[in-house]
Amino acid sequence: MVSYDTQQKNNKNNKSLSDLSNAINIRLVDDKGKVLREDKILQTEKTVSLNTETIPPGIYYLHILQLNRKIIKRQIVIKH
Repeated sequence: MVSYDTQQKNNKNNKSLSDLSNAINIRLVDDKGKVLREDKILQTEKTVSLNTETIPPGIYYLHILQLNRKIIKRQIVIKH
């Protein structure tokens, strides 16, 4: 399970996701750019959880987008 605090400040533009409007898209992407999981949340949600049980251990990327513009990108390690 991957969880991400949506209230965390983005280092690039110093905005938290709660400062933004509209729905926010969450994507879990592998090293080849393939989207493995995708979910949409409302800006009012404080955390995001993606089920990773069926995803092999390894390094992946969490993309958080609003209006199809990437606002946060984090490298994550999945371990089981």
